[in-house]
Amino acid sequence: VTNTPDVLTETTADFGFALLMATARRMAEGERLLRDGRWTSWAWDFLAGAEVHGSTLGILGMGRIGQAIARRGRFGFGMQVVYH
Repeated sequence: VTNTPDVLTETTADFGFALLMATARRMAEGERLLRDGRWTSWAWDFLAGAEVHGSTLGILGMGRIGQAIARRGRFGFGMQVVYH
């Protein structure tokens, strides 16, 4: 057993932020509708989801990965970051 700090910190933060984006923009729901053949029309707000830019990002645990996710939110998306 070994400890390899910082080896996957950025990769894990990328995946975490990708999951945040997919959830906010309802991507899984849209994919299911498309595959099930239930996407029959288009509207400008159809599955637009929640605005991410400028939103508040809450983080539980501000270790290496939490800090990396906070950087993505704050500097990449102009989010206010709160943590515990």
